[in-house]
Amino acid sequence: MLPDFRVLFESAPGLYLVLDRNLLIVAVSDAYLNATMTVRASIVGRSIFDVFPDNPDDAGATGVSNLGDSLRRVIATGAGDTMAVQKYDVRKPDGSGFEARFWSPFNKPVFDDQGKVAYVIHRVEDVTEFISLKIRDTAQLEANEQLRSRAQKMEIEVFQRAQELAEANRRLRDLDKLRTDFFANISHELRTPLTLILGPLRKLLSQPERHIGGRQDLEIAERNALILLGQVNDLLDVAKLEAGKFDLSYAHLDAAGFTRTLASNFASLARERAITFRQVEPRALQMEVDAAKLQRILLNLLSNAFKFTPPGGAVELSLEHVGDQAVFHVDDSGPGIPQEDRGRVFERFQQLDGGARRAKGGTGLGLAIVQEFASLLRGSVEVGTSILGGARFSVSLPVAAPHGVSVAEFGEPTAPLDEADMLGPELVRIPIDEPGVQSSDRAARILVVDDNADMRSYVVSLLAAHYRVETAVDGRAGLAAARRFLPDLVITDVMMPVMTGDEMARALLEEPATRDTPILMLTAKMDDPLKLQLLQEGIHEYISKPFSARELLVKIERLIAERRKVAAERAVLVEKLLRSNQNLEQFAYATAHDLRSPLRSIDVLAGWIEEDAADTLLPQSVEHLQKLRGQARRMEKLLQDILSYARIDQGNAAADEDAVAGHQLLEDVVSLIAPPTGFIITVDQRFNGISVPRMPLQQIFHNLIHNAVKHHSGDSGRIDVGVRDIGERFAFTVADDGPGIDPKYHQKIFEMFQTLKPQSQKDGSGMGLALTKKHVDAHGGQITVESAPGRGSRFSFTWPKAAGGHRGYEEK
Repeated sequence: MLPDFRVLFESAPGLYLVLDRNLLIVAVSDAYLNATMTVRASIVGRSIFDVFPDNPDDAGATGVSNLGDSLRRVIATGAGDTMAVQKYDVRKPDGSGFEARFWSPFNKPVFDDQGKVAYVIHRVEDVTEFISLKIRDTAQLEANEQLRSRAQKMEIEVFQRAQELAEANRRLRDLDKLRTDFFANISHELRTPLTLILGPLRKLLSQPERHIGGRQDLEIAERNALILLGQVNDLLDVAKLEAGKFDLSYAHLDAAGFTRTLASNFASLARERAITFRQVEPRALQMEVDAAKLQRILLNLLSNAFKFTPPGGAVELSLEHVGDQAVFHVDDSGPGIPQEDRGRVFERFQQLDGGARRAKGGTGLGLAIVQEFASLLRGSVEVGTSILGGARFSVSLPVAAPHGVSVAEFGEPTAPLDEADMLGPELVRIPIDEPGVQSSDRAARILVVDDNADMRSYVVSLLAAHYRVETAVDGRAGLAAARRFLPDLVITDVMMPVMTGDEMARALLEEPATRDTPILMLTAKMDDPLKLQLLQEGIHEYISKPFSARELLVKIERLIAERRKVAAERAVLVEKLLRSNQNLEQFAYATAHDLRSPLRSIDVLAGWIEEDAADTLLPQSVEHLQKLRGQARRMEKLLQDILSYARIDQGNAAADEDAVAGHQLLEDVVSLIAPPTGFIITVDQRFNGISVPRMPLQQIFHNLIHNAVKHHSGDSGRIDVGVRDIGERFAFTVADDGPGIDPKYHQKIFEMFQTLKPQSQKDGSGMGLALTKKHVDAHGGQITVESAPGRGSRFSFTWPKAAGGHRGYEEK
């Protein structure tokens, strides 16, 4: 014999009140009647707020408002709600007014067989005595006025904070409802114009006589309208879920046959992407389920698997019967989901690869909808690691409908699958990327960088008739293409995988070959600070999507015209500089040549005077004559260096034909310099195996080794001469342990007439390193110095093997 549950409920020690969906009282416990000084017969069947109104004498009463918000929220969301402590006065039975009461309420939903909220249990705790005790205790502390004041203030603040928290929560819930309503309304409003876009597009596409060029544009429009429709559908589903407006329609269904039919829609996509796709399921598995909700769950999971599985990978859909559950598994060989991120994948608007570099688009709602639908069907979804190497999503659903729910005899066929529903926004007929489009060989070169294939195709179609166009799918590929293609203009998106557009732009602006190439940002990222920053860093234009094709073409034409104008002006300037440089070098050559004769005469005449009048000249006069001859010789050496410098240019930079063994060249150089006996000069043994042109390498090594000896602080030291084979060139080094060179002079020392000694101590022309650098530059090499004060110097330069008879290294 079953107990009388009504008697049990009414006799429960707690304070309980049961309300229906219209907030009418349907049951009440005896303890609740006692606490509220009411009688069961007089309150059952009446509205709770008719029985318990606000105290009219309390202008700040919020009991009815706060309780009403909580109860309606429970009915709308199906979730329990714990309220803050409430001051909710109770009417006295004799009608003499209201008695002050404080309550701690909790409201809990009770569901019917359809999963809807049928009743709300309103449970309260009467905390009036506790609050009163606190007040009395505070009153007893009148001897300590400060403490009493603080206690009262704290009590008031606690109550006020509870009220403020309740009000803040109410406002947050109101805002959340407004957001949900907005999503629902905007989704509905967008579906109408999308329908009117897709209808005419499909009508035009159904006509086979359409011109192929126009057809391609129509297909792009259709494909992207379907993507937008899929995203609108996701937002609409979320709005319905939050509003509790999804009804369940259970029917008998062969789940195994259902999955086979559903999976067949992905066969062509698997072939296109070279993905191995298979299904594993029993012959038949009967279950009672809402077929439309199950279809959406599996479509979202399969779409996700195909989106993240690279070409050549694998996707598997399987089904098994475990106890009273049907378990659906979707496995893939993609990148998988890290353990620390698995709790976030089912959150709304979550993108694990979010940010400017994210490789996959979408709203971040697909998996959230999967979890919500699984919960509606009283099931669950989990994510783990697949044996295929990627992710495994497992959805468990009861094979039987809830007790008492009506189940249709035969499952209603699901609605016809649209491409946006079947594949998801990311997989709608993704086109194969086209290679670069060639126009006239003399046309300007444009590089288009965008990770969206349709956008690349569209921009290329606008430009192909007038420009040579190359494409790239992300910033890294764009950077490589720019280095190879050397475009006249780069058009790029900002948000791209691997390397973002702004990162690529900064790299292009730093490279000498591309730093002057204009860059046009064509992006949907409406970020004013980023736009301002990029323009300040050197980006030439920034156009927001959607954009006007005419505006794009006008700006491209202007940017290319400006680039060509600058290039033409630069070419004229370079030509003038070359001509001026040639004239200057010719003048220097002629001047130096003409000055050498009188300088020789001065030297010779001074020598004759010194010889003929040696016995009659004062010692001071002899010293002056010697200085005169020394300065004349130094001046002649300087003029000779100027003549040599003027002769070196790209036109006559070839080395002489006199090839010599490397070690012999160095022996001759050291012999000419004749360093003090205290110097140790070592020559790399690998010089034995190579032959090099005597000139100008003899002059270069002479300048470097002589400088090392000359600038050494003493009569002893060490100089090491080395060589390395680096392919088509030799890399030579001359290192010493001398006084070193301050880094601030590392570039200056290669300029004409530069020396680190004061003017009064100069004993050279200051042309040695300038001559050395010009020789190296003329042969396409590079010379550098590594040095610091007190740590010696190391000069390194490269030299082409073709400039001499290279035999390669020989083992000795």
